[in-house]
Amino acid sequence: MNSKTTSLPTPFDDPCSCFYLRRAARLVTRQYGDTMKAAGLKSSQFSILSMLTYFEELTISELAEKMGLERTSMSRTLHPMQKDGLITVSDERDNRRRYITLTKVGKAKYAQALPLWNQAQRDFQQQLGAKDLKTLKGLLRRTAELVGAQSD
Repeated sequence: MNSKTTSLPTPFDDPCSCFYLRRAARLVTRQYGDTMKAAGLKSSQFSILSMLTYFEELTISELAEKMGLERTSMSRTLHPMQKDGLITVSDERDNRRRYITLTKVGKAKYAQALPLWNQAQRDFQQQLGAKDLKTLKGLLRRTAELVGAQSD
């Protein structure tokens, strides 16, 4: 059915914002992931190591919120990292909270991967251009804030 046979706009008349955001995110994630392979990390794992380097200790829920993930998805992502000795997940301490921290292995892996991440950043900036990248980051930050505020 084409848009001429219906009064409702179709994704071909008004391209889907979600589709383009997800497609761009997948392609950029793949590009960063290809760079991070040399350190044996996925880009999502590097992001977690980075968060834990900065915050030192977070609950699974806190980390999930900062990463924009559901808690159950975060738990599934953390399992292989824990198995590889990159992080520790504490036993439940208070109010059923489990805390995540980096191990020495995780800190070393982060230090190994940081130059690769910086290279991925430079490559992406070179592709997009500094001005457009600044605009993109601002729009994405604002989008996350606005959409996140609606789901609270």
